[in-house]
Amino acid sequence: MKTKSKFILLICFLTGFYACKSTKQAVVAPETFLTLLSNVQMTIPQEKKDNEFSVDAQLRILKGKAIQLSFRIPLLGTEAFRVVITPDKLLIIDRLHKSYFSETMEAVKANADFDFDYYELEGQLTDKLFVPGRTEITPVKKKLIFPVASERYTMDLFYKTIDLNTPFSIDSSFPERYQRIPMSEAVQLIKNLL
Repeated sequence: MKTKSKFILLICFLTGFYACKSTKQAVVAPETFLTLLSNVQMTIPQEKKDNEFSVDAQLRILKGKAIQLSFRIPLLGTEAFRVVITPDKLLIIDRLHKSYFSETMEAVKANADFDFDYYELEGQLTDKLFVPGRTEITPVKKKLIFPVASERYTMDLFYKTIDLNTPFSIDSSFPERYQRIPMSEAVQLIKNLL
């Protein structure tokens, strides 16, 4: 895999574990939400360099059931990677290399040297979007912190648009010809890129 492709795969994997102008969109804040659909920009600081790496994605959350991140190729609009996280499973689809990684959360926790909780991730992604007493949700920038092995990594997440309680489904399908990436290869890829 090329270095850029590996880094995007790393972003997908790490995001599951724990740049454009914004449009000032305000959404009425409900007491609770069932679905959240947002266009986001993820920015990861590069420690070895004085720059940042940014990628746009579409975030979908079915509250308590699933989180999906879809990373698209700029200008072309086609999906490059998809990450689907449920309380029980992690799925990463790499459309550029026609491959995928799929494993239970229990197996991922046991082999990837970190502790992950779906509900903590969902909470981090939606925290500060719903503030008691505030009647509108506006695009916000959040800092996510996630541990991998003995390191702590940060990521800025900017919600460019937010749409609540719009029905949608989470798509976990991919062509049968895609090759499965084993856990050891996925873990080694992350270690090499860190």
